[in-house]
Amino acid sequence: MTELTPKTRQDLAAELIAKAWENESFRQELLSHPKDAIAKLLGINLAENLDIRVVQETPQNLYLVLPVKPDNT
Repeated sequence: MTELTPKTRQDLAAELIAKAWENESFRQELLSHPKDAIAKLLGINLAENLDIRVVQETPQNLYLVLPVKPDNT
């Protein structure tokens, strides 16, 4: 029996980016309805209170995501 390895946030981001680059309709769906596009791709339901925003960088606009600070307790 093969054990599934959970994806890291970076793994998931890389998968989403690759799919968006190769599939224009997925890219458009990801930009306009990110939660639905991600849930569909993963085959799961995402929490109602989860907000997902996707922005597309350009050569003139770069974005930095500052993650939640981990608990040190």
